[in-house]
Amino acid sequence: MEFDIRYIDQDASYVDVVKAFEAVLHGPDLYDPNDQKNKGRLPNFKIDWHLSETGGAGSNGTSKLTVATRRLGERLLSWYHEPDHAIRVGANSKKMRIYPSRRTVSKVLKMTLEKGLYVGPEKQVKRDEILDSLRSYLRVDKVQFGVWYKPDPASPTRSFSVEWERGYIEQSEAYLSIGYDHKVITIEVLFIVYLALFFDLLALQLGSSMMEEDAYTIIIKFSSIRKMGIGFDFGSPCELTSVATPRNY
Repeated sequence: MEFDIRYIDQDASYVDVVKAFEAVLHGPDLYDPNDQKNKGRLPNFKIDWHLSETGGAGSNGTSKLTVATRRLGERLLSWYHEPDHAIRVGANSKKMRIYPSRRTVSKVLKMTLEKGLYVGPEKQVKRDEILDSLRSYLRVDKVQFGVWYKPDPASPTRSFSVEWERGYIEQSEAYLSIGYDHKVITIEVLFIVYLALFFDLLALQLGSSMMEEDAYTIIIKFSSIRKMGIGFDFGSPCELTSVATPRNY
């Protein structure tokens, strides 16, 4: 069930609003941990945050609330209309108002809210901060795959034997990124090979330029990583990864 939220304090943050509804939906009036219908889980809900047109992270005074079931929505509405019941937010404890929406909740969202575990806003904000910090891509000069070995069995020092190598500067590009949700290191490669470029002197016409693009991705799962290290290879910064299983393409 969906609700329109209005009269949100413009100084209130997304976390403030979520916590305000969390206190009600997870409070003793609406949530009974011993009720078998809850299956021992806190009720899930979603706040769609409407940003202010003036910029920043504040609200424009309205937002949207979606709860997992109509039963929960009707109980919330009944609680809301009780005397002395209010959902307040902001430094001035401004009272927010909720109105049932006529919009239909999509089956995908409804199933997500019913089946998914509730994640508090603090964890969601922390996740968003991590994702923002990982949006940058690192340009890759060279990728090498090989094996570690000991030239001298009695020595604790190991050397690296390169079995496969590819450079990505002159006629190609490669970028390294971190996939936080899927827990992977990804190297996306765009390999460009120029097949022909000629000039027709007899006709005094410029010939065609043909280009073949071969894109592929190298994926290293976090779960396969044994050790990682950073260093310098002939003055260039490098990252070393020892994996327990072969990489994926």
